[in-house]
Amino acid sequence: MQTDADAAFVRDLYLARRWAETALIPGWTDEQRRQFLLDQARLQRLHYEKCYPDSDILVVEQSNQPIGRLYLHRHAPGGWHIVDIALLPAWCGQGIGSALLRAVLDLADHAGRPCSLHVSPGNPAQRLYQRLGFQVTGTAGPDLHLCRPVSSRA
Repeated sequence: MQTDADAAFVRDLYLARRWAETALIPGWTDEQRRQFLLDQARLQRLHYEKCYPDSDILVVEQSNQPIGRLYLHRHAPGGWHIVDIALLPAWCGQGIGSALLRAVLDLADHAGRPCSLHVSPGNPAQRLYQRLGFQVTGTAGPDLHLCRPVSSRA
């Protein structure tokens, strides 16, 4: 579980994942980018706390070093909701995210609960979600809402 001691890592994770996006903004200094992203990270945390209370906030570790996080809301009406799954860029593309998602889906299946998440339309992770059985069921603001029913394997 995420603790107060993980706050610096979670902040740095947010910056690492979003830095390239802000690099496209012309005229900003690195310090302006950093301050903008720190504010966005703070706003995201406040939003998650308000909208997804009582969620499981897990820090993903490799060899006792934090490399990502998984934010799972198991008390959502209608099923479990994967609020956020994030890995440091150096750990992406190694199957870790897939393994985390499969573990969550196995637990959701055993609990008899469908699983949902939101994803940006251009996010390459959409392919992974589709392979795992998620289907687009609508939109949530600019994002797509995906849902995966309980597997018949459960």
